[in-house]
Amino acid sequence: FCHFASTVFSTNRTRIVAYKMSTPCLFIGIAVLSRCKALRPVELEPKFNLTVYETVKGLRCDSWCLRPPWQPKGPKATHLDCCVGSQSDIVTHEARDFQTLVVGYLFTGEAAKLRLHFQRWATLPFSTLKNLEFLLVVDADKQLRHALWPAKSPWDILLEETNYIKNQSQLPVIHMVSIDTFKPWNIGGKRNLLFNEARTVNPNAWVLMLDADLVFEESFLAQALDITRANRDGTAHQFNRKKPSGQYAPHPAAMLIQLKDYWKSGGCDEDFVGHYGHTDPHFRYRLSESGLNHMYHEEMVLTELPDTEKDRQLEQSLRLDRSTSYNSRLFANKKAHGKWSNIYLRFDWGRTRRTLKPSLKSEGGL
Repeated sequence: FCHFASTVFSTNRTRIVAYKMSTPCLFIGIAVLSRCKALRPVELEPKFNLTVYETVKGLRCDSWCLRPPWQPKGPKATHLDCCVGSQSDIVTHEARDFQTLVVGYLFTGEAAKLRLHFQRWATLPFSTLKNLEFLLVVDADKQLRHALWPAKSPWDILLEETNYIKNQSQLPVIHMVSIDTFKPWNIGGKRNLLFNEARTVNPNAWVLMLDADLVFEESFLAQALDITRANRDGTAHQFNRKKPSGQYAPHPAAMLIQLKDYWKSGGCDEDFVGHYGHTDPHFRYRLSESGLNHMYHEEMVLTELPDTEKDRQLEQSLRLDRSTSYNSRLFANKKAHGKWSNIYLRFDWGRTRRTLKPSLKSEGGL
């Protein structure tokens, strides 16, 4: 038998959900953040506490842009602005410094890989986890729910996996934001949303941008954290990878870059969305044209996971075409004429916008 406790306070910005995990019941307290400092959960002996911050989007922004628009020379924008409509103020949960590394992952519907990642993150020592926050951008179009996430939603997968954690210190801080309008090959749009949301975690963030099929060892993270502590502005770092075949090759997309430098490079041009290819080349081209440095770390190796049969079935069900001809012509045209788009986040997003983190007893509940 499980009890449910609920307390509500008025606001329009952030809702807090405090999960108290115990066996066999899940005790839940739900609150909406207000002037009140804390909601004290029911007094039981839980396995550990979970806190979920759910950010409720306020005034709607109809179009996002860089101010000024990206150009090779001249002043550069360091974040997206709302150019049509209105946006809520950027909200950060608490102050951060340069040593907070945001590890960003992009998911289309890779449920098995999401579980694997969470399980691996939970094995990291607390001394490493305390310097990391994970930010997941997930496709979650309701009309494609059965194709993308047929068994459980990505958020439910995370909550389910917390049941297998033995100690609260193993729980990583995880932010999740959904893309609610599916677009084929929306790699650039996902990356733009990742870096836009990273600003709400830490405006000074370094972001390690990874694909869903990449895993890292603890030693890789230690080296990445050393790079962030050196705090070399204006440098994008890329890495080696071990393919499923056992061969090694530079990864074209995985990158460690400071948030402001991503936008100084123009982010990803979303004219390329809808067709396959040239997302990585056009971003690296604009990064170089912006005068930023590029450093390749051969000794830092990511492991690429093989595609599963479900991954292949998902791509087939979404009817994704891997022809690069359209984007090849588009890239050549943009380099020749300099007509880069300044319209970003061209899709609905944020129906799911939550943060999962430990809630220590020493903090007095929430």
